[in-house]
Amino acid sequence: MAESETQHAMTLRAAEYVLGTLDAEDARAFERELSNDAGARAELAYWEHRLGALGLALAPVQPPASVWQRIAAAMDADAPPHANVASGDFGRRGRRSGTGFWRGLAVAASVAAIVMAALLFGSSRQPEGAPASSGEPAYASVIYDEPTGMSWLVTAEAGSHEMSVVAMGDYPVPEGKTLRIWFKPEQGEPVLLGKLPHAGGKYKMKLSDTVAQAMDQPARLMVSMEDATRENINTPAGELMWTSPIARHTG
Repeated sequence: MAESETQHAMTLRAAEYVLGTLDAEDARAFERELSNDAGARAELAYWEHRLGALGLALAPVQPPASVWQRIAAAMDADAPPHANVASGDFGRRGRRSGTGFWRGLAVAASVAAIVMAALLFGSSRQPEGAPASSGEPAYASVIYDEPTGMSWLVTAEAGSHEMSVVAMGDYPVPEGKTLRIWFKPEQGEPVLLGKLPHAGGKYKMKLSDTVAQAMDQPARLMVSMEDATRENINTPAGELMWTSPIARHTG
């Protein structure tokens, strides 16, 4: 593996470790790496600092009461006999299974934390001596598929007519189908942005004047699975795959 690829892989591991999205085996491997690799420790420190700074810059989101009811119900079902869930006695088993549990509730229970991930990956760090970037993302979202672990990180700068999309891997799309991504304002109908790439890599998508101006208002991204032969569509007709809120940077 080339040096740049090795560094990129370490950066991703450190960021995912801080976000809590590494699975248990990979997390333990990264912890072993930390004990004898100064570079890994430096990456970890960077992402911990970056995550904390972004947390201060994002407006807090209060989950609805139904989310906490689901959490309590799931904990009751997962807790060993006589465990006092209400008092915080979750036991060792609850701690070990926490990553998978929280992944399942991530979109509903912690919108702000998920959006931080998009901001983290979307705001790339410049090498020493490199000129500063033109600006950090003002809008960010992440689309996450729990069964496969696939995610798309979506960012845009303020006033921009372009959106950056990072596909973090390959997603299996059935033959004859295609993923379409939509911009859905809180008040209004979905607007087609284009085809969501399903092969790993970095992409750019154009934004219309209407969408660029509406980014300052509460909105979501929606992804539907459509027939590939249907080119001229203006509303989702196929299966709705994912929705994700768009966070606006408040710092």
